[in-house]
Amino acid sequence: MKNLAGLEVSNLIFETIEKRVEVSRTEPYVFIIHGVNAVGGKLKSAYSALKKIEKWAVANGAEVNLIEEIDYSLKVEITDPVAARIESHYSVSDLKYRT
Repeated sequence: MKNLAGLEVSNLIFETIEKRVEVSRTEPYVFIIHGVNAVGGKLKSAYSALKKIEKWAVANGAEVNLIEEIDYSLKVEITDPVAARIESHYSVSDLKYRT
């Protein structure tokens, strides 16, 4: 288990968030989940990551809504308390906010 800005998360979720989730600079509660080269293709891997993140986020009291597909990525809205934790993690870690 790892700590994501005060929220305990599995190693898998932590790694997925760090490697594949970007925080929108312009839209609150909006995140981009990127696909990776995987069996089935990048878009399928993005949906797979979304499914994992959604299950974890809902279990922690958040709602997750798909806004749109962008190439091989998914633009999603995640509500608090999970959104605040992800944003806080990015603001205090070496990772940078991405566009």
